[in-house]
Amino acid sequence: MQPGIYKFINRQSGTAMDLAKNDYMSVVCSPPCDDSGQKWEIAPLGAGYTIRSMKTGAYLSAKGLHRSAAIFAGNFPVAWQFKTVKVDHENAEMIEIRWPHTQHTFDLAGYGSSAPGTKVQLMDTQISPVEYRCRLWKPVFIQNIPLVK
Repeated sequence: MQPGIYKFINRQSGTAMDLAKNDYMSVVCSPPCDDSGQKWEIAPLGAGYTIRSMKTGAYLSAKGLHRSAAIFAGNFPVAWQFKTVKVDHENAEMIEIRWPHTQHTFDLAGYGSSAPGTKVQLMDTQISPVEYRCRLWKPVFIQNIPLVK
């Protein structure tokens, strides 16, 4: 994936990954908008990528490596693996966001509920991502990463 600033849209719900307005740490999904809470900087880190909030500068991490562990924004950069998944019948490419070397992937709770504020969590079940729509994300490129002088 090209480094840059992105918005991530969940395939099942059509909602965008967002920072919860009540604490700016919890990661939820909300209807897409132009708010900086829905903009994420993707930058290389080792063999993976960091995901950093453009609103707070915090990095996405997980509150443990277990089923339903919450994704949150914290101070320490974490390297995530992006796996491209082709969805032929939609003529689209989506991504799975994974904890490296595991089956743990970002998942929108409630089987991809479109209710605003639905939490983004880790799930560990190995299933077809094409069939399990709430684990796929459409990265929408917004802009290149601004150069620091």
